[in-house]
Amino acid sequence: LRNMTVPSDQPGLKKPVPLENGGLGYYDLENFNIRKRQAELARQYGVQAFCYYHYWFSGDQAPKDHKVMYKIPHAMLGDGQPSVPFMLSWANEPWTKRWTGGDGAEAGTTLLSQSYGDEQEWIEHYEYLTQFFKHPNYVRVDGAPVFAIYRPGHVADKLAPMIQCWQKVARDRGDFPDGLHIVQTIGNFYRSDRQGQPPAVLKASDVQFDGSFQFWPQLFASFQKEAQTQSAAASFRDVPLKNINRTKHMEYWGSYVGFDRRPRDPSAPPYLVSTSQFRDGVCGCFATMSAYRNRNIATNWFFITAWNEWNEQAILEPNHVDRFGYLDALQHCLQHVPVRPII
Repeated sequence: LRNMTVPSDQPGLKKPVPLENGGLGYYDLENFNIRKRQAELARQYGVQAFCYYHYWFSGDQAPKDHKVMYKIPHAMLGDGQPSVPFMLSWANEPWTKRWTGGDGAEAGTTLLSQSYGDEQEWIEHYEYLTQFFKHPNYVRVDGAPVFAIYRPGHVADKLAPMIQCWQKVARDRGDFPDGLHIVQTIGNFYRSDRQGQPPAVLKASDVQFDGSFQFWPQLFASFQKEAQTQSAAASFRDVPLKNINRTKHMEYWGSYVGFDRRPRDPSAPPYLVSTSQFRDGVCGCFATMSAYRNRNIATNWFFITAWNEWNEQAILEPNHVDRFGYLDALQHCLQHVPVRPII
């Protein structure tokens, strides 16, 4: 909910640029003016949309209404800020004390459970999501709202019937005649969550997706060859996905501005990306994407990690070390790399 960068003696950690210097400072996202300023920065530098994490938990250790960290998306629905297009990504994984700094046996203690219920709950979840899907700023592809799932393999054999349920309800109720555009995240759990699942379950799940997006830097763990090297900062090819419906499946590329979990875990190794590495990676990615054989995606979303993951130091927003460097680099690539039109 809040920008919570904390004092640390770890070298090289980035902090916000103060408001008086054109940045956002240390902020509370319940502040309307902060969210308005985020939208202004995004539009100024060419960021076309925000992808917000969405949380819906189930099981013995989950809230009865399933929701956590919902105040800011609800505030946006109420007051319209940030006033830029947006989509949701369901961060469907259990929360454990590993994320709060716990170690040893304590690290596995479950704080919030993540199970997947039955058809009644799937419909309840869909009905909750429609308030976002119907918003005029919600991202759509060919009329279908885009909804990403972070760990599809974690849903296991409930994934296919759950997505089929959503698609049927969306069409039958007339909410979205073209259904939903469901996207899987290609990250470090893509392979590990699939291990041990029957091939028939995987095939039934995989064909439900309309697209995938490459989530950097987590892509390293599942597709090292396609991620090239850990010094790379952006996509440069599709990854070999199994069982997808190739007549409709879209693969969206991405990049990242660094990843450093030391604010949460001082022992975690940082993945550092300079502004020049980011610029070269993104410009190279755009150029490759434009020339890539058989890549015809009319609505070609590009996912950058991240706008304001301060506790993981993945920050496109201005910071006190790089200033506006990442935003300047993105704007440069958008303005100077020629693209191939889709006819």
